[in-house]
Amino acid sequence: MTTAKATMEEKPPLKAVAVTVTSNITPDFNQQLEMELNESLNAEFAQQLGQQELRACLQVAVDGGSQWGRICCGELGVGLVKVQVQGSLLQNDKVYRTICQTVANESDSAVLGCGDMCWLCHPRGKCCADAGPSLARQIALRQCSQSIRTALAQVPQGMS
Repeated sequence: MTTAKATMEEKPPLKAVAVTVTSNITPDFNQQLEMELNESLNAEFAQQLGQQELRACLQVAVDGGSQWGRICCGELGVGLVKVQVQGSLLQNDKVYRTICQTVANESDSAVLGCGDMCWLCHPRGKCCADAGPSLARQIALRQCSQSIRTALAQVPQGMS
């Protein structure tokens, strides 16, 4: 019995939602966002996915823009952050349904003055240090939740 118990403890249970994040912001941002998305989405969807014996695997790519992109965003209203979500619903480790690729562009720079966008007041700029990652988190969570909800709505009820 001891051997069987040890073997069961070695293999962690599969999570209902597994998210990986890549971005051009920072490696720390990637790890933190990945952890936040996994926690939040598992809390929201674990029961529903588990009842249907499904898992969701998502890849999230975040483009935080460039300094010039942030300047244009503030002046002209063009995109600051792009978040791309793609993935699959898996059943028994095989793709059951592809989660549609979704891309969200936000045009709000969330800054007050040109100095924030141009890095005049802060070495990394308030927009880059605060608003870009914060906006990316909000968009990523919204897009991931929406993508999983849409995919689940297409799954027949009572499927097992």
